[in-house]
Amino acid sequence: MHGHISHRFVRAEPRERARTYLRGILDPVGRRNGWQLAARVGEEHPDGMQRLLSTARWNADRVRDDVRDFVLGYAGDRNAVLVVDEWRFAKKGRRSVGVHLARSSGSRRTENVQTGLFCTYVAQRGSYLIDRELFLPATWIGDTGLRRSARIPDGLPYRTVAELAGGMVTRAIAAQVPARWVAADVSVIDLPLRRFLERNPMWFLIGVRTDERLPMVVGDHRGRHSAETVAALLDGDAWATRGASQVRQWSAHEWARVRLPVARPGSGVRWLLLRRDPGTGENLHAYLCQAGPATTLPDLVEIALLLQRNRYVLASACTGAGLDEYEVRHWVGWYRYTTLALAAHNCLALAGSRNDTAETVSIPAARDPQARSRLPRPEPRTDTEEEPCPTPVRPSTRSVPCATRCASTSNSARSTVPARRGRSPWLVFPSGRSRGWAR
Repeated sequence: MHGHISHRFVRAEPRERARTYLRGILDPVGRRNGWQLAARVGEEHPDGMQRLLSTARWNADRVRDDVRDFVLGYAGDRNAVLVVDEWRFAKKGRRSVGVHLARSSGSRRTENVQTGLFCTYVAQRGSYLIDRELFLPATWIGDTGLRRSARIPDGLPYRTVAELAGGMVTRAIAAQVPARWVAADVSVIDLPLRRFLERNPMWFLIGVRTDERLPMVVGDHRGRHSAETVAALLDGDAWATRGASQVRQWSAHEWARVRLPVARPGSGVRWLLLRRDPGTGENLHAYLCQAGPATTLPDLVEIALLLQRNRYVLASACTGAGLDEYEVRHWVGWYRYTTLALAAHNCLALAGSRNDTAETVSIPAARDPQARSRLPRPEPRTDTEEEPCPTPVRPSTRSVPCATRCASTSNSARSTVPARRGRSPWLVFPSGRSRGWAR
């Protein structure tokens, strides 16, 4: 991972410091703050570690893009799911950037928190964090003193949680991230973001309020009805607790779906997915879905369960990579530390996916009629005795020799790639790529 992002650091000192920081995050050093990481490498003061997060010359957004491309090189999947969710980090004081009173995700208490938005790439090989954003309340944007103390860039406007979530989805689409679904909870969705997803060709499953009135046909009359009204009208046979081909139960809930009218000509089929506790009918949850006509109820339930299990992905990033153990107060420091923490967490996830005992993620395969028109995967080369390239280069329909891609003539495990000045020895993914490269 460090070899893939090292070219983003101009000077050698922050480049090596970033390697030390990544190793320190993954080691059991207590809290991942500057003092603990400096003590791990034998330094008396945390100045070097803190300088990496404050004044060193490197762009956290470009490193984020490199981390995302590194992950996609190993785990790219055209049926993957982009899960957008928020996580609230508990903070002791009020001087950290973006601190406000809300319910913490870890302690479940109302206290001073920082709200971070994260985009998880859920594929067959595992779950990986590929994007992050920090929510700044209106009080921080409007107060000049707070902006100056937290070093918030001038001209940064106020953006809601839904706008930040939409920005991450837009970046993923612009970067041609291979994914079929977008899943988000009701807390990160608003009406403009829903309209954006409806216009986009990607399928989505988003949470909606149970009292929101949606257009649907009940009987022979078309009108607007809420999820609570629809759940009361459904009889017991309409609710399912387990699919015919499912081995385990669907998280001990009852599920049902109702067909909705098409939003606009040419868009996908829409459903209202309902979930409630069996027997009592309490704890009703509603999801608005748009997918292909061949999508079944088990497919929608699997995507909804991935959205529920995303909190465990964020909790594992806090435990294994110290995502919540940062001690930075400035806007730039938060993004830099979070980017390095995401890189460390993805290293752990990729290392686990290479083991035989790794848990695979169940994602429904595509059943749309356009799936047959995609380009087939290229056959492996048989006219050379070279071993397959171990570097994370995306598969391509073009046959490119490994020596051209890696700038090396030998691909054995003991070979070394000569360093290139100003660039990473690992090739950054090209912006233009043909369809059908992913698994």
